[in-house]
This record gives sequence, structure tokens and C-alpha cells, in this order.
Amino acid sequence: MKKYIFIGFLLLSYSCSLLEIDEHTGYDKEEVGKYIERVKASLNYLYTQLPDDFTSVGAAPRSCASDDGISAWETAAIRRMNNGAWTATNEIDSYWEGGYAAIRASNLFLESYDKTFLEKYKNEDILVLENLTKYYVNYPYEARFLRAFFHFELAKRYGNIPIVKKSYVADSVNTLKKSTFNDVVKFIVEECDSAAKHLPVSYIALSPAETGRATKGAALALKAKTLLFLASPLHNPANDLLRWKDAAKASLDVINLNAYGLIADGFVYNALASNEMIFEKRFANSNSFEANNFPMGMEGGSSGMCPTQNLVDAFGTSTGTAFDWNNPTMAAAPFNKRDARLAKAITLNGSVLGTDTIQIYEGGKNGLPLYAASPTGYYLRKYIAANVRLTPANSTTAVHVWSIFRFAEILLNYAEAMNEAFPTPTYTDATFTKSAKTYLDIVRSRAGLPKNSPGTQAAFRDMVRNERRVELCFEDHRFWDVRRWKIAPEVTKIYGTRIQLIDNKIVYTPNQLIETRYWDNKMYLYPIPFSETLKNPNLTQNSGW
Repeated sequence: MKKYIFIGFLLLSYSCSLLEIDEHTGYDKEEVGKYIERVKASLNYLYTQLPDDFTSVGAAPRSCASDDGISAWETAAIRRMNNGAWTATNEIDSYWEGGYAAIRASNLFLESYDKTFLEKYKNEDILVLENLTKYYVNYPYEARFLRAFFHFELAKRYGNIPIVKKSYVADSVNTLKKSTFNDVVKFIVEECDSAAKHLPVSYIALSPAETGRATKGAALALKAKTLLFLASPLHNPANDLLRWKDAAKASLDVINLNAYGLIADGFVYNALASNEMIFEKRFANSNSFEANNFPMGMEGGSSGMCPTQNLVDAFGTSTGTAFDWNNPTMAAAPFNKRDARLAKAITLNGSVLGTDTIQIYEGGKNGLPLYAASPTGYYLRKYIAANVRLTPANSTTAVHVWSIFRFAEILLNYAEAMNEAFPTPTYTDATFTKSAKTYLDIVRSRAGLPKNSPGTQAAFRDMVRNERRVELCFEDHRFWDVRRWKIAPEVTKIYGTRIQLIDNKIVYTPNQLIETRYWDNKMYLYPIPFSETLKNPNLTQNSGW
């Protein structure tokens, strides 16, 4: 991490020095173009600092520390989050240093950005660079959005954190005091509102069309998600309904842009261009994710994250009813007539990956007792590029795109917030013209499921929480959702399914207890790294750590 921070600092230092223009000398149009490209390079560095959950803890996704997944490897670092073997001096998923390094880089960019540049050089015939200059005027708002995003990533982990609006030397930064979570949210919302006023809805009209940059929709989506966290039980113990209304209105603002929709074929992942994607992190072509998560027994595979039966059971049937292992017909063929999203998210026994038919039953080529085979009876499918090959002589790669905000999440954010803000799931008024039920139905209908019968507020709460779980699985939501809802003690038992081949017939035995995870309420927030509390006495440690 220190190496990358140092490289980033050098890049920013180099680029920032290039932002200093001698206005007495002047640039010709070619030099103006080069200058703008250098500023762009500095900004692009900030995008590389966006987090993802492909391999956020060692080689494992953070989902392995939720009740949706488990690492097949008993020595995996992320397992220490599940057995309580992590402390302020033995961090597992620290983001403190990296998050503040990204914020410092954002501040350096904003402090070096020349707001008067285009006016100074209007006589240099820069009209030939019209599209470059159109991007240039957006750069500070992209940087402010990214700085706000980095603050959100820190606050959702650590709660109360210092707000950093400028670059500091070491002595000064080590005197900063924490701001309350409420004040951090206020800062993020203000930054998002400001950025949204200036950023375009889309860059398609510009040439070249640089999709992947922060847009108005991305700024509003960050605002909506931040306000949803503020409204949730972890940060809203008094259940202030106004917070839920604010969260619903913020999601509605994204919906009302009329810029996004749900694509017909379901889950969106590894998509460079999609009407459902609001903001994403892009990666060069690779195959490391497949190497980490292809089933054991498949060439080059090492099992990686294995979905739990807990998650599999959350996917209902194609008729919209819950799946029930106690129903003999369902239990005999548990993956028939299921929610279509199940097979798109999870590799099941009999699934096909590329040219491989996956055999997870005991004694099968991908099943126990094969070393590091799935302990749950399931392998990952979502985000895997099935056409990747890991043969040493003929390996291939594929594009990978991490979804940060997509439209389905916004609809579910709205449904959750509306249901909490108002007494019934069908409530509408002059502002909220669509009910919580309406947008939940839209997400479900895309999966081919019928409209629901929401019943009470409590029943609908269970429905929308389950829908978030299945629709957004493995997109780094469940880990945080169980924390903001404060239900973590309820989801500590991890189950798998035993799969056997008996007399040429597959037999499933569910509810195999894989592990019972340790939980302490202090784990609702991360510990601030002990080394940071030594450097800055104003950083009081989070409770219990």
C-alpha cells in the first residue's frame, strides 16, 4: 500500500507541477492540448483509487465475511473476520490509510486545478480542442464527487471520522479531530449536490465519449446511498422518519433523471456500457478473478468464495413463492423452477462454465473430498467470465467491471426508504407518486417474478431486504446491510448442502452447519488502526476496540 501511495504522490506531484502555467509566456494550441491531457491524467489517478470487492481482503471478496459466502481456504485472512481474530493492531480490512491517501490526492488536484485556465488562453484558438475543454470544466466536480465518495467509504467502516477538505503536512494532519457521522453525511450530501449541478447526465455527446466518468447520476446515487445509511437503525436509533423520507427523495431524484433502466436479461456485470449502470470501476483485461474463483477441479481453479445455502435459499421459485426444503417436490429437484437469477449468480451442481459441466457431488470432479472443494455445495458464478481459460499454454483474459451504483439498487433503496417512512408499502402522495411496492415489483418483474402482496410494513421490510440480498448479491452490499440494519447476531450460522450421487441419482441433504461465526456488537464499526491513534491523540478509538 505504501508503495502505491508513494507512486500516486509522485504522479500527483508531477502532474500538479504541470498545472503551473506561466501566463506571461502563453501556450500555443498544441501545448494547451498537452496541458489538458496532463490534468486529465492527474484526475484519472483518482479513479484508480476507487474500491472494489473482487479481492478486497487477501484474495477473497468481503462477501466471505457475510452470511452469503465463505472462503474455501481455511487459512484465508478473511476468516479472521468471522472468528473474531481481528483487532486495532491486527487489522483485516483496513481502509484508513488508503482512503485518506485518496482524499489527499483529491485535495492536491483541487488545489492545483487552474480555474482561470480557459479564460487565460481564449486567444490561443483552443476551439479546436472544444471537447477537451468541455471535459476540463467538469474536472473539479468529478474530483469533489470522488473525494466525497472516499469519505463515504471511510464513514461506513469507521463511523465518526475527520473530514479533510485540504492537503495537510504530517504535523497538521495528525491533529485533526473526528466529525460526527451526521456531519460527514452533511458534507457528502453538499458535495454531491454541488457536483450534480455541473456534471452531465451522460458523456455520450462528447467526442471521444469517455463513459465511466462521474456523472450527475453518480453524484445523486452517492447522495441517496449516504442518506440511506444515515436513516438506517445503526445511525438512526430513534427512527427519525424524516431521514427515511430524505433517503427516499434522494433515490427518487436519480429515478427522475430518466437516464437509466433495467436491461431485459437480468444481472449486469462486466458490462462496459449498459443503461442500468450508473457508476463503475473498470479494470484491464485479466483472469485473476477466475483463477481465484473457478471451481476446484476446473483447470486453474482454486474455489475461492463459495456461496452459502443461506443465500441459495433466499432465491425463491419462479412463481414468486419461497423455496422450501420440506416440500418433497422442491427438495427432489431444488434448482428447478427457481428464480432465474439463481443460476446467473451461483454455480450449481450440473451448471456449465465454459465447456465444463460442474460436478459438486461427493466424488465428482469438483466436489469433496477434493482438497479445497466447496464446503457448501456451491461455487460462485457472478462476475466470472466463463470464457476465460487458465491453461498454461493457452490462457485467455476478459474484461472485468465492478458495479458501484446500478439502477436496480436505486429502486430498492427507494422501496426500502419509502416503506420505513410511511405506514404502508402502497403509500403515494404528490411528491412520491410511486409506491415502495411499485419499484420492488419492477425489479422482481425483470426476473420474471409476479407482483407481490406486500401486506404489512414489517412483511414488506422482509421482502425488500430479501430482494436486496438476491438482486445485489456479491456486489458488496450484504456485509454492510446486516450492519446498518443491526441484524448481524441473527445471521451467524452458516449452512451448506451435502450432495451425493447414490444409485446414479443426485441426493441433496440440506442444512449442514458449516460454522457458527463469532459476533461482538463492536464489529458494527471497524477499529481505527492503533498506529493512527498513536500518531493522532484526537482519534479516539471506536467503542469496544
